[in-house]
Amino acid sequence: MENFQSLLYVFFAYLLGSIPFGYIFSKQIYHLYAVQFLYGVGAGFAYPSWSSLFTSHLEKGKRGFQWSIYSSGVGAGTAVAAATGAWIAQITDFRIVFLITGFFSILGLIILFFLEKKSLKKF
Repeated sequence: MENFQSLLYVFFAYLLGSIPFGYIFSKQIYHLYAVQFLYGVGAGFAYPSWSSLFTSHLEKGKRGFQWSIYSSGVGAGTAVAAATGAWIAQITDFRIVFLITGFFSILGLIILFFLEKKSLKKF
């Protein structure tokens, strides 16, 4: 079951990482609807798969703390990314923000392929 969850996560995480590029090429309002629909489908599958995989690798007795660290990190990262994206959009163009967002999304997905369980256990 874990391999199937991993496969789902990778596929839909890739879909989510590709979404910012869709915004760049959107010319009509229905393009935005299509991109948002794909985002919803990707998020609907990737987030539960990620949550399940993350939870299955937590240490017993430390799950609450580890989830709180994850949630705090995601919240802080979202805030910093939003402020940085707004600043970049103000001085350049939204297309640059979408390119950077897509690049980092795909880079993060690629990094997941190189992580090993053994190296993560040190933390």
